[in-house]
Amino acid sequence: MAGSDALYSPDGRARRARLAELVASPRPMSVEIGFGHGHFLAALAAAEPDLTVVGMEIQQGWVRMAERRAAKLGVTNLFALKADARVLLTLDIPPGRLSHVHILFPDPWWKPKHHKKRRLFTPELLDVLARAIHPGGTLTLRTDVEAYARSSAAMAEAHPAFTPAPPTAAPGHDIPTRRERRCQSEKLPIARLSWGR
Repeated sequence: MAGSDALYSPDGRARRARLAELVASPRPMSVEIGFGHGHFLAALAAAEPDLTVVGMEIQQGWVRMAERRAAKLGVTNLFALKADARVLLTLDIPPGRLSHVHILFPDPWWKPKHHKKRRLFTPELLDVLARAIHPGGTLTLRTDVEAYARSSAAMAEAHPAFTPAPPTAAPGHDIPTRRERRCQSEKLPIARLSWGR
């Protein structure tokens, strides 16, 4: 999987060791999968100083960008690393450790040859998240692609571990992403979906 090799590089091993320390702490932990430019990730860390905010991204450049945003805001509760979240959540996150998971404006991968392999929101990912999120935690999805919203909602609602929840259930529900601000400026509809574990 894309990004999984980075887990075994010297930097990847060091970051996983730091992640293990964070996982062992008693602080609640929120994860954003595929954080892109890191606007939401850094803003959430600034708004929720008692929350450990972890970003998982397969693009190394965006990891560095998120770290720069965190430094600029003066936040110390943000941790980002290059990794395929489907792999890292299985290897390094104990069952029930996460309070919240955010998947915000994932790439819909329109081409059929890419769709099955690269689509993020899948029944397999839901199985991984059902293990990682503790009962009472939340899973949040935002997208401006109606078909993606519909298919994702159907998958989540078919999964025995998740039930629909208000979009305001998770911290950061009122923090827009860069993509979201663009959609708002262009008056494009946005689906905001949330499920309780």
